[in-house]
Amino acid sequence: MQKTDFIFKRPETGKTEIAKRERWRWVAHYKNGTKLHQFDDEAGIFHQFREIDQSKIESFQMVSDQNPEGINLLIPPNGADLIHFYRNVRLAGRKDWIKLYFFGWKIKNQRGRSIQKLICIYPNDKIALVDELEGGGAK
Repeated sequence: MQKTDFIFKRPETGKTEIAKRERWRWVAHYKNGTKLHQFDDEAGIFHQFREIDQSKIESFQMVSDQNPEGINLLIPPNGADLIHFYRNVRLAGRKDWIKLYFFGWKIKNQRGRSIQKLICIYPNDKIALVDELEGGGAK
């Protein structure tokens, strides 16, 4: 049986909390062959995105129980920052909230504007590619 509760020690307070397994989870793949899982099944620990050493990352992957091979994002371009976040949104004309999973990278262009290249995963596991300037609707 798969774990659903993971230990998380909040750095700001030092308090231990329980984090629930997400339907889609990230895995950071490093150049030396090691991985950092958002939800570490072996240790029972939840890792925050900020724990990823972006200087050593080779690829970033989103996985789910229904899609264990996941969706892979190769190394961002030089100078790009890897990004990952969730959004709870209500679609037009609907009463219920849905969770969208975003991952990708952002970089400053020649004009100094921050540009994002994102993949969005919908509740039905369909994906969309999203290009947004910082401050746009997908951030």
